[in-house]
Amino acid sequence: MDSSYDVIVVGAGPAGLASAKSAVEHGAKVLVIEDHAAIGTPVQCGESLALSSIEELGLEPNPSFVANDDVRIIRLYSPGKKKIELLMPENVKTPGVILERKMFEKLLAVKIANMGAHICTKTPAIGVLKENGFVVGVKVKHIDEIKDVRAKVVIAADGPSSKIAKWAGMDIYSDVKKFASCAQFQMANVKIDPKVSEIYLGKVAPGGGFWILPKQKGFANVGLGIAGDDPKTALAYLREFVEKDERLRNGSIIEFNVGPVPMGGVVKRMVDNGIMVVGDAARQVNPATGGGMKFGIRAGIIAGEVAANAVKTGDTSARFLSAYEKQWNKEFARRFKAFEIFKEMVLEMPDEKLDKLCEDIGTREVPGDIDSGTDLGSMGLRIIWPVLRNYPKIVLKLGKFLPSLR
Repeated sequence: MDSSYDVIVVGAGPAGLASAKSAVEHGAKVLVIEDHAAIGTPVQCGESLALSSIEELGLEPNPSFVANDDVRIIRLYSPGKKKIELLMPENVKTPGVILERKMFEKLLAVKIANMGAHICTKTPAIGVLKENGFVVGVKVKHIDEIKDVRAKVVIAADGPSSKIAKWAGMDIYSDVKKFASCAQFQMANVKIDPKVSEIYLGKVAPGGGFWILPKQKGFANVGLGIAGDDPKTALAYLREFVEKDERLRNGSIIEFNVGPVPMGGVVKRMVDNGIMVVGDAARQVNPATGGGMKFGIRAGIIAGEVAANAVKTGDTSARFLSAYEKQWNKEFARRFKAFEIFKEMVLEMPDEKLDKLCEDIGTREVPGDIDSGTDLGSMGLRIIWPVLRNYPKIVLKLGKFLPSLR
């Protein structure tokens, strides 16, 4: 490890790796540090990702990291078990896949290292270096050695807790009410249809949702997110659901993960002098679905380019770095606002009204010209909009945001 770099990326998840790749491509000398011993672990995610995000990273989808690329039905159940079904015709390529995320991130890390980035695992950041109001590097612990490593720009991609952003004095929320508490089993020997993803709303996961995402025949991610201030644990709700579902109760738990997911919207400021925040650290998670990989990857691609340009110009001020924040907001701010509103409206609906809405929507076919860059939530809202238009309150609050849901 050298003593100085143009850009230091803290965290080697999708957002951090995307940041590093982009910065290297634009001529920066880059260090990526990851506190875990292996990139890609632990998996705290349902592992669903738009194909366009994979391609934007310069990877070709292949069986080494794509577990399932043929989910044809997305089925959502209301509290009263009324269902919405989104059907993908067999002749239409699915816009998204379910990953084997450990392999996806490792292969991406190998690609980035071969491009010239220096990647160090089991290297936690233990402090931030600041001079004259600028972040100028990080203090790390690397193989029992504590070392100051300087950088012109630091990109914080260190997840929901983001110690880097906090040490730098940035205002990122940590109120438990703005987080979902999540738990997930990877289960084998389960009797699920590999072409059907399922989502359940209601008491099975209060304030959130329960999901079954098939990775292959007999193997699925089974998990949920609940309101962060629920006195009952996410694991307790997860075990209850599995024990009651005859398709799941005799399955084997191959892996178990828990963790928080920020659901309170994006942070107000993503940059400060010498520092940018991306991914979960910036709370770039769809506030309705909890999906964050697509948005974190896009944030990293933008941030890496801006960071490299800042190094070239010699201007690493918040004013210059704010080009990243402006571009991300241009692409996603209205979409996130739409989902925030939609989530609030769904949570406020009495169960019987939500049942009726789901019954009205029923089964819908995904159009053949669906944009491969569309995330699941945006695709769903677009498809069910003809029914939502019959609900004046929804139209009043949500209608103006529909054009952003491409």
